[in-house]
Amino acid sequence: MNERNLIYGIIEYGKEKNVFTIEELKSSLKLSDDDLTYVKHTLWHQRGITPSDPNHIIVTSSDRFRTDTYAKMDEPCRLLPSALFQYNDYLEIIEARKSAQEAKRLSWYAIWISIGLGVVQIIIGYLQLR
Repeated sequence: MNERNLIYGIIEYGKEKNVFTIEELKSSLKLSDDDLTYVKHTLWHQRGITPSDPNHIIVTSSDRFRTDTYAKMDEPCRLLPSALFQYNDYLEIIEARKSAQEAKRLSWYAIWISIGLGVVQIIIGYLQLR
């Protein structure tokens, strides 16, 4: 799974489950060891400190004091609110691109119709002058 799809897959899974463990995430999304290493870098586990890195999209919801780098595989996790905002922005961008493509297609129709009408007017004007 590439990183972009992995991130959106995590967010979609987190929205569906609300509370999940890394182990559940690994089995549900069929993550490889490389994917799992990448997922661990998106995890924030320091209680009481707001993550300043936008790469953090998951937070552990355990009350245990953590001193190690990564959360345990069985610790409960949730999505950070910033992940939901990023996902909503992503969905809006997809819709905006679709709308832009449709507008481009319709504008080409309008251009060709106006060219056709211009040609018809020229022909009618020429025939009236004869």
